[in-house]
Amino acid sequence: MDRKGQAPEQIIAKLHETEVSLATSKTVAETFRVLGICKQTLYHWCNEYGGFKVD
Repeated sequence: MDRKGQAPEQIIAKLHETEVSLATSKTVAETFRVLGICKQTLYHWCNEYGGFKVD
């Protein structure tokens, strides 16, 4: 069974959205719920893509 993956561009966009959301005083739980990801996924993406990088 194939896993549902996301393109690197989508992952980077979600990392950026996460950073912006947390900077605007939204809760971590609310941010994860809106983006449809879990904490483990975010940590995995940060390790793989170098964490948050706001341009």
